[in-house]
Amino acid sequence: MKKSFLLLFSILAMFANIENSFSWDSTAAKYMPLQIGNIWVYYGEYHAPSTPIGSSYIRFKITSILDTLGKKYYKFERTRVNITGNGAGSLNFLLLRIDSLTMNLYDPNPGCSGPESLYDSLRSKIHDSAKCQYTSRICKDTSYRSLFSMTFSCKEFTNDRWNRNSHYYRGIGLVRDEWGEAMVWGFDVLRGCVINGVLYGDTNFVVGINQISAEVPENFSLTQNFPNPFNPSTNIGFRIADFGMVRIVIYDALGREIQTLVNQELSPGTYEVDFNGSNLPSGVYYYMLETENYKESKRMVLVK
Repeated sequence: MKKSFLLLFSILAMFANIENSFSWDSTAAKYMPLQIGNIWVYYGEYHAPSTPIGSSYIRFKITSILDTLGKKYYKFERTRVNITGNGAGSLNFLLLRIDSLTMNLYDPNPGCSGPESLYDSLRSKIHDSAKCQYTSRICKDTSYRSLFSMTFSCKEFTNDRWNRNSHYYRGIGLVRDEWGEAMVWGFDVLRGCVINGVLYGDTNFVVGINQISAEVPENFSLTQNFPNPFNPSTNIGFRIADFGMVRIVIYDALGREIQTLVNQELSPGTYEVDFNGSNLPSGVYYYMLETENYKESKRMVLVK
């Protein structure tokens, strides 16, 4: 009887170990921290034959959780602002989830994994592979690397087609994604992020905005534009004393909104942004700095 009990205990322990080996891995999940409010901002370049190099800023923000295909996906709002060309932008969405058993990263678009597309397996150790019908994602490197003056555990994945490499840092997420096929290649590299309320790097992505200093000002403030009067461009400076949403809006003399120069979350610091009034008539205009707890406006004159 004693031997039977020991045998039964060993069998139950074995099944418990098997189950635990395929359960949620909190360490692996940190390689792509999915939480509402998290933000990632990338700089990207795209190259193709006989085409000028294209560059842009791309911002991802997790805004909600959606039920799709009977599973819960995190919804990313993806905003792209082109640096080259006409400066146009675009807005679309991305859905991602981490499978609680395999720790694989999926989106709900049909792909080589059936009704979903496989990104990478966050639990992978070096030389492990996550396979699907058309290709395998292989963990090429596990090491420690520097980012934002800090050291992070890193996993690098590659595949046997399309020459694609992806770099994930624990506690940060996707840091670099690069690909190439034939004569077309490109990359996205992380500029900054907000993870669980903590700011890393630079999350500014508006074209034409410059951070002059990262020193935290004592107060919010808006400076007088220079030159003033101006024709057709002028520079507006402002100081941000706390992380949060910042708007700078241009109004005409009747109080009608003409243009939004800044509409994004900014870290504390001193900034400047250019305003071009080439498509506006001469006259008096106003510009306003607005945050959650601060408002200030000033007057400027366009003379043509």
